[in-house]
Amino acid sequence: MSGRPDVDLKWLLFGMSGRIGRKAFMLTYLFWFSVCAIPLAMAGRMGDEPHAGAALIGFGLIAASFLTCWSILAATVKRLHDIGFPGGWAIALFIPPAAIPAIITLSVWPTQRGPNRFGPGPEQTGH
Repeated sequence: MSGRPDVDLKWLLFGMSGRIGRKAFMLTYLFWFSVCAIPLAMAGRMGDEPHAGAALIGFGLIAASFLTCWSILAATVKRLHDIGFPGGWAIALFIPPAAIPAIITLSVWPTQRGPNRFGPGPEQTGH
């Protein structure tokens, strides 16, 4: 992902333009699932007794959820761009019966070779 100064980790996790391949798409999902697992695991270890850190854990979960939603949406838009579809199809993530099949489909659908209207492909230099 070197070569273009605007392609960095911030773009990968939060940018809506451009294209990403299958591997980057799946790694983005795995990254955010692991980030959300931290406050969930901390909440699970608290048990039934009241704990002073419960508010902090709850805030961490809320913050992680907002960041995760935006980043997952951005990754899905870029993945849709990579296969040649408009990013508006990412709305399928908000329809519960369609979300899991959409994620699986985007994870296995091959990259459109060469540049398309959304930019150069992830396999090309300068991406």
